[in-house]
Amino acid sequence: MSSRRRTTFMVALSLAALLCASMLAPAFGAPQALSAASLASKVAKALKLAKAADKNAKKALANSSQPGPAGPTGPAGPKGDPGTNGTDGTDGTDGTDGTDGTNGAPGPQGPDAQMVNVNLANGQNQSVTVGTFTLGFTCAGGTNNRFLDMSVGGTGGAQLAGTKAIDDHPSNTLPFVSGTALPASGTAFIAGIGVNRPNGNATFPHFYRLGGTLVLHNNLRMMTLVFDMFLDDRAGAGGTCSFRATATRAGLQ
Repeated sequence: MSSRRRTTFMVALSLAALLCASMLAPAFGAPQALSAASLASKVAKALKLAKAADKNAKKALANSSQPGPAGPTGPAGPKGDPGTNGTDGTDGTDGTDGTDGTNGAPGPQGPDAQMVNVNLANGQNQSVTVGTFTLGFTCAGGTNNRFLDMSVGGTGGAQLAGTKAIDDHPSNTLPFVSGTALPASGTAFIAGIGVNRPNGNATFPHFYRLGGTLVLHNNLRMMTLVFDMFLDDRAGAGGTCSFRATATRAGLQ
């Protein structure tokens, strides 16, 4: 209800109450009815009291909407859950290159390589000592049937891997492997080129080659030879044989 309508209602209610009191008072032994002037005065007082009450009510309502003084701080609440991990930061820039370190001390000198150089005419033999091992060569055979054989001696074993060829022609080239135990005395055959090794045709006018690697070993002693074994019967005057190799030691001396 608006303030104006509420005031009008209070005035009308006061007038009605005064009129009723004025009319009913004689019936209850009260004095005669009030005069119009007296009635108007009383109505004015009632209206003034109603306005004052309305003003006080508005003031009370206005004060009720204002917050009161702050109360004391309450106790701390429970610890909250951990937050989610943040995103990874970007990679930093690469640092500058450090200065070069000083050179290390020279390592110990490795074992010297041994050169093996054998040259034979037909009908000749030769033995060569390589470390603690022995290599034996035989260049022999009749006309058109020349051959060059190699044997090994010492203690331990020998393995050979290489390629045989006639006239260094691709169609006359084949892989070759061999191995043998080394006898306590003498030598054992390990490889050969020429007639029946493996080709049985006449050796004239051709040349034969076996190139590869030969490993001689005895427990912790080992010699490795990279070699070329060659028989030449192109001249038809008995043929010549040769063996070229570089031997290096590994393990104990």
